[in-house]
Amino acid sequence: LQLELANKEEISDEISGAVKTGVDNGFVALWNAIVARKGAIFGTLIAIFVAMIIKLLLDLIVNLLSHRSKRGRTVGSLIKSLFKYLIVIITIGIILSLWGVNVTGIVAGIGILTLIIGLGCQSLVNDIVSGIFIVTDSYFEVGDVVIIDGFRGTVVSVGLRTTKIRDWCNNIKSIANSSIQSVVNVSRYMSMAQVNIVIPFN
Repeated sequence: LQLELANKEEISDEISGAVKTGVDNGFVALWNAIVARKGAIFGTLIAIFVAMIIKLLLDLIVNLLSHRSKRGRTVGSLIKSLFKYLIVIITIGIILSLWGVNVTGIVAGIGILTLIIGLGCQSLVNDIVSGIFIVTDSYFEVGDVVIIDGFRGTVVSVGLRTTKIRDWCNNIKSIANSSIQSVVNVSRYMSMAQVNIVIPFN
């Protein structure tokens, strides 16, 4: 019984860090690691917070500048998507540099990474290029009612990779930009409806 109690006390001491061997462990080791990296941890939290604030401010500015027309909302949707990816990439770079990762070496290898992305992620590149062409050629805009692949709905957003459409049941369908081969836009001009009415002779 005394041996079992001694083992329990030893295990509890190892968990708490109260071991007399001079080697930190348990909660003591965890606390010392946090203290040693407090600058990196604090900088990471600040970087994430600043990135979120910048994203909110940019979205607010884009919404204020692009809410007046369908064309403006479409371009604004694409710009917000672009800003989101840029902010994420820059924030990751800052966080890695705070933790001692050599970011310059990563930047130097971007050329090779771009080649790998071009070869292995052709669908992603096609989606981005198709999204740019959708905006520049004005196939449809945010707020238009369109029919794509038999799905009829209102365009909610046009991003770098996908276009989102909401139908009358509030179902949202996300379609890859490169897969949009044909679009029926029913919002550009007045539609014509043909109704046949049977009238008796009397």
